[in-house]
Amino acid sequence: MHGGKAPAGVAAPRYVHGRRSKYQQLLTGRLAELYDQSVGDPDLVNLTHELALTEARIGVVLSRLDVSLSAGRFRALATAVAEFKTNVRRMNVAGINASLVEIDRVIAAGLEDSGLQQELSDLIDLKRRLAEAQARILRDTHRMIPIDRMVELVAQVADIVQRNVADKHAVGAVVTDLARLLGPGAHPAPDPA
Repeated sequence: MHGGKAPAGVAAPRYVHGRRSKYQQLLTGRLAELYDQSVGDPDLVNLTHELALTEARIGVVLSRLDVSLSAGRFRALATAVAEFKTNVRRMNVAGINASLVEIDRVIAAGLEDSGLQQELSDLIDLKRRLAEAQARILRDTHRMIPIDRMVELVAQVADIVQRNVADKHAVGAVVTDLARLLGPGAHPAPDPA
């Protein structure tokens, strides 16, 4: 016999369950500490903090984004281009350079606004997805019954059966079946006397 009565599967001392992250072994220092804290966090799936952080970031982006400046930026760009053309006609090299610097500044500011608008759009989408996930988590959490509550409910059912069924054999069979449903060591109610 190869191994005889040696433990096999999950009982074997060298059993590898595969639940450890393949990335965990690559983590070091503070990142490894934070990872270990996260794994042990019973509130890990709660997305309230992520929603709050996303909302705060939306506020920061909105404070930096002034939509009313868009039309003003186009006017400033049109003015800078007109000055550039005037300086080209006059062959004013210093004026041409100054106009190009202004055109560059206005375009850069517009691009920054454009980037902020994209970031805002991405953040709003992220907030929507986080809110949907949080709603699913809350809905699913409320659908679950904690094991101690389940044991209590089964105990109450067993008590109701004991008080209302006259056949002690039937009561004993029902209580035994209920105990079997709960698993070893759990008893829904005392044995009928």
